[in-house]
Amino acid sequence: MLYMTLCLFLMVMSLHELFCLRNAAAEVRAGTVLLASAIILLPLTLVAPVLVGFWTAGMEITRHTRDELAITAQWTGVAGAALLSGLYFMLARRAGRRFWYTGAFIASALLAFIFSNSLWFVSQKNAAIASPVLLGEGEEDCDAQALLVRYHPDAPSDWRCPTGVVLMGESSHSFLPWPDYRQGKSRQMSDNINALIKNAQGKSEKKAG
Repeated sequence: MLYMTLCLFLMVMSLHELFCLRNAAAEVRAGTVLLASAIILLPLTLVAPVLVGFWTAGMEITRHTRDELAITAQWTGVAGAALLSGLYFMLARRAGRRFWYTGAFIASALLAFIFSNSLWFVSQKNAAIASPVLLGEGEEDCDAQALLVRYHPDAPSDWRCPTGVVLMGESSHSFLPWPDYRQGKSRQMSDNINALIKNAQGKSEKKAG
């Protein structure tokens, strides 16, 4: 899983930087404290979806609250990744040996893309999780228990089928990191969802009547 590999690499880089700062700093300065704080805290933002997933597992909270936490965790991740990429870009320019800092900069930028890619798909109001059986006959099969959908009632719906781990999977705004998914569009899925909504509305009207 690319996402976890990049997070692990940046965690190791942060520990290395803290060790270097501890040995190099002859006295405590405001700049050193600020840099050390950034090195400690920013990598934690990258694993916000993991932390939120563990924290909310088994909790009795509303779907709205779960969705809000999922979106917040992903925005936290993209902000942390962007700040980390800036930090390591600055360190790469200052350092004599730039190889590892350049690698950390690329890893941070790639994580920013991964979070942004997920948010682009799941942050819309029409995002949801659905059963793969809603895909039409003759369309690509999805072996996962659920897939992410951006529902369009009058057009083919966008879908992403997980091929790896889904974080915060109980939310309609789950974190499915690139490239661990297959994606496509399905007009039959839109029609099937339309039929389900119409059926549910019909039952509600009968109960109200």
